[in-house]
Amino acid sequence: MKKLLSLIATMGIVSSTSTMVISCGNSTDSTDSQNDKTDLSKMTTKELGTLEGKTDLPTLDQIVKAINEKNANYGLTTADVKLDGTNSVSSAKLIAIETSKKFNGSVTVTYTYKKNVIKDLSTLPIKDLGNINGVGDLPSIDEVLGQAKVKNPEWDLKYSEIEFDGTPTVEKAKIKAKSESNLFSGTVEVSYKFTKVGKRDLKDLKVKDLGNIISTQDLVTSVTLDEIITAINSKNDGWILTTKDVKLSGSATKNKAKLEAVENSASFSGNVEVNYTFRICFNVSMLEDVINKNGIGGAARPNELNIGFLMVPSYKKAEIMNSFKRFVVPLLKMAEMLGIVISYDQILEVANIDLLDDQGNVVNNETGAKPVAKMKLSAKVGKENSLDGVHIKGEGNISLKTQKAVSEIAKQKELVDIKPSDSTDYTVKQTILNTFYEKNNITDANLKKQFDVTTKTETSATINTVFNSDYTPDNIDVTFKIVSQEENKRVIWDISKMSENDEGEFEPTVKITSEEKNTTLYTELFNCITNTKEQFKNYWTFEYMYAFTEGKQATYIFDNQEKYEAEFEGTIEAGTLSSTDFIKKFDTIFDINIDSSNSKIELSVKSGQENFALNGSLTLNYTK
Repeated sequence: MKKLLSLIATMGIVSSTSTMVISCGNSTDSTDSQNDKTDLSKMTTKELGTLEGKTDLPTLDQIVKAINEKNANYGLTTADVKLDGTNSVSSAKLIAIETSKKFNGSVTVTYTYKKNVIKDLSTLPIKDLGNINGVGDLPSIDEVLGQAKVKNPEWDLKYSEIEFDGTPTVEKAKIKAKSESNLFSGTVEVSYKFTKVGKRDLKDLKVKDLGNIISTQDLVTSVTLDEIITAINSKNDGWILTTKDVKLSGSATKNKAKLEAVENSASFSGNVEVNYTFRICFNVSMLEDVINKNGIGGAARPNELNIGFLMVPSYKKAEIMNSFKRFVVPLLKMAEMLGIVISYDQILEVANIDLLDDQGNVVNNETGAKPVAKMKLSAKVGKENSLDGVHIKGEGNISLKTQKAVSEIAKQKELVDIKPSDSTDYTVKQTILNTFYEKNNITDANLKKQFDVTTKTETSATINTVFNSDYTPDNIDVTFKIVSQEENKRVIWDISKMSENDEGEFEPTVKITSEEKNTTLYTELFNCITNTKEQFKNYWTFEYMYAFTEGKQATYIFDNQEKYEAEFEGTIEAGTLSSTDFIKKFDTIFDINIDSSNSKIELSVKSGQENFALNGSLTLNYTK
């Protein structure tokens, strides 16, 4: 039946198109040209993730590049669009240029922009690099930089960012930042003693127990070849291994790795096994980044309420710490998915937490009598490596702001009658919230994002504010009566059937930013599987539509799914459920299994989540 309808619809389209060409001639060329253009507002993925650069704000070129990376085969260029007004560190509005032959309309995209701190090489702390051994008559740039990395580990010097300025000698060299570098600037002269040696066997490495290797990147859970090489070079004077000389033999673990010389290495031969303790780097400044929605920390922020502040009920120390705990514990649970196991109590053991007034003075505020401007976090000296597999460092400052009492706004708690459109858990909770808003005259869209139903029964529920709300996190106990339930307007969303079409089964794909399980990944997966116009069009247009019984209007699920009208297939009304709310609960609804070796992601509905009216599993191939 579906094939027949598709064929009829196709014939209808061909027929109407032919008629239009014959009857209209060339009079509609300009209209056709407009219709052929892509409407920017229909862009599938508008959340671009993290952008980095050396300017205060991202450039148009950076934004366009990120759009094309997030939206496969989009083909946008800077000749097609311009900034509409001034962009910010979190969003930009683009408008199509009139002369663009491919695009029209406008779109607002969001992102997290991080301005890189540019390091001036002239301020390199240690310029006397000591001994450098090599097989050439003069040291190579890799050998000089390798030793500079050993002497200046905090600088994280990059081979790809730096080059010689002139010709080195056996005693000194001038190095400079490459013109395109986003991390370094300037030049510096370094000194050393270079000795020409013969090709060496890696087994002759003197120190193979490397001690702690601390990740150079925050929250990265696996050691890199570059980090192992830097540790080897720092423990073995005169040995300057580079990634051009050696490679991993097999996979590195958190405790050991085997390295072997590459076939064409002029400096080294053989292989060697080294031991170490790899430590994930946890910079407490990331907690500040989450609050301020900056950098990679910003991606973990649960919402955009009161960005730049941790909201607290009062300035009492106990209530501030309760708010801090409410903020930190969910983040630590997210970290567990990355293999980083840290408890809240352990954070208190390894970090100093001071309350400061607006002059920077420490306030011991048991009674809350004095205003508190900030919470200062810093790693305790001597405790940096006290947690298994983790290195704590850095400091951060979190600004505080007091909340209003929730009792000011939640006055009416008897909701009387509620009328959910169906009996699913999600719909009933949304109906409770909507009725609560109506009874308490809450009309502001931003305020409606600040409440959630935490528990419910057949006649009562507990509502509380979400993290960082304008209002205090106190329970609001409401009562109601479910007086009627309309017949369910939706049908079961069976994701197992989404990889089927008229030709049989196919392998769906999704473009993701990274394998990290966070809001960015959940948004990308959600946008992919709810897109009604591309690879899953067959499911959403036919399979889903025909599940509706006679006399029941076919209706999409989510508010990002627009109304669909076709002459033969019929009409599917636009969805109404909040896509934002669903994405927030994504990892509680689906088991997400990422097979990085085969670039596959399997989504399967968790047992007990049938109340969301969905079931099944779906495997997607992913690209970056």
